[in-house]
Amino acid sequence: MARTLLWFRGKDLRLSDHAALHEAASIGEVLPVFVFDPYFFETDRAREIPNRIAFLLESLSELQRDITQIGGRLYVVEGRSTDVIPQLVAAHDIDAVFGLRWSEPIGRRRDERIADLLDVELKLFEGETLVPPGTIRTGGGTPYGVFTPFSRKLKTVSAVDKPLPIPEEIRTIPLDAAFHDTPVPSAAELELQTSPGRQIGGASK
Repeated sequence: MARTLLWFRGKDLRLSDHAALHEAASIGEVLPVFVFDPYFFETDRAREIPNRIAFLLESLSELQRDITQIGGRLYVVEGRSTDVIPQLVAAHDIDAVFGLRWSEPIGRRRDERIADLLDVELKLFEGETLVPPGTIRTGGGTPYGVFTPFSRKLKTVSAVDKPLPIPEEIRTIPLDAAFHDTPVPSAAELELQTSPGRQIGGASK
């Protein structure tokens, strides 16, 4: 039975149509993790982008509840991902790390660095874009400069499948005692001044 670390990364805080979660739950035990980097959640910094941070915190809290309802548990571990993910892998006898791919350069650089630090595979699934970035090219192998031919090519290589279902259960690996499961703070606890009409976080909202 495989042991997979499922790395939730901020843009994928949901159970439905989550390819990495779907595969991890189907092949064995899962360690669902969100890395709570104190750099981004430091009070003064969070107050600079209050609506974004509030949305993320609300989405995290809902994801924790949703995972609990199918028998699992989401662990929120404080630290930097480049430190925490390799440490968790080593401490829990993990066979592979699964996550959804990020397309931004900063995310790609982070994933390349973590892949170099791991002794196991970092397997990234699609879920942010219709096709992986860089896969649609002209006949000469260069990026399209005009939208219409790009659009035509996209329609020939992409297909929108039915959303993947929520797993019936997640067999969660217990968190090693060396790590601390950090409570998710609320926007009120961070004293965030959010906009009255903002979007509330959570996959069901």
